Amino acid sequence: FLGSINQALSQLRSRSAQETHQNMLVRRYISDKQISIDLAADLLAFVRQRGLGRARSKVVFGDMKALDGLPRALLVNLQLEVGLPILNSHALLKHLAVLGNHELRRLCEKALKEARRIYGEDLFHE
Repeated sequence: FLGSINQALSQLRSRSAQETHQNMLVRRYISDKQISIDLAADLLAFVRQRGLGRARSKVVFGDMKALDGLPRALLVNLQLEVGLPILNSHALLKHLAVLGNHELRRLCEKALKEARRIYGEDLFHE
């Protein structure tokens, strides 16, 4: 038991050291190549989110293995509570909600999907 804990801690230290080293290399590259401040900030934000930032990024439904196999009724209710505020932020969809909730319910259930987005990643692509 203690051996597995020590091994896990050793792996964590190693990963942290690798991330620190990579971060230092990116910073040195930015300095050596005299990259603009705006681009440098974007590059460092990307590196931070890809590494340590992932642990602090928003939790999405797919992260929670404890909810695998959730009964359909609970899943639909969860999708509604998460999705309706997002859909209601759009004027056309908010008007649709006034006319009837059925279509918005279907949108929440069928069309919305949570996804984690990495800094600088294209949200929409071909």
